[in-house]
Amino acid sequence: MTLIKIGRLAYPEYRTMGYLFWNRLNPKQSFELIEVKDETQASKYLLQKNTKDSSIWVFDEKGEEFDSLTFSKLLSETRDRGVTKHLILIIGHPLGLSKEFQKLASKRLSMSKFTFTSDLAFLVICEQIYRAFEIMKGSGYHHA
Repeated sequence: MTLIKIGRLAYPEYRTMGYLFWNRLNPKQSFELIEVKDETQASKYLLQKNTKDSSIWVFDEKGEEFDSLTFSKLLSETRDRGVTKHLILIIGHPLGLSKEFQKLASKRLSMSKFTFTSDLAFLVICEQIYRAFEIMKGSGYHHA
C-alpha cells in the first residue's frame, strides 16, 4: 500500500503525528508514504511505479463516505481477495485534485461532509489506515 500526499505539509506537527501512525503499521507488510510537491510529481511517481496492476483511490469531497469499520472491511477485502496487487491512496493538495487526475481513480473516498485542510486530512487518513489494520487484527484499538 502506498499513500501519496500531494502538496507540502505546512505544519510539521501534522507530519510528525501522521508518521507516528504510519510507522506503527506492521513492518512486515509493504507500506510506503510519499510526499510530492504537485500532481506532476505524483504522475511521474505513478508512471515509474508501473501502476498497471494497482488500484488508485483518491480522497475527494464528492467521494463515497465510510465509517471506520466499513473502511477497514473495504481494505481487508481489497487485500485478501487479491482485487489488486498494490493499493495507492492519494490525498490532494489544498485545492483538491484536477479532474484529469481524478479520472485515474478506481474509487473516490470522502472523509466527511466537513471540509478539512489537506494537512489535517493527511493526519486523519494516516490514523484511519492504522485503525483499519488494528480492526483487522482485533487489537482493541477501535472501541466502537
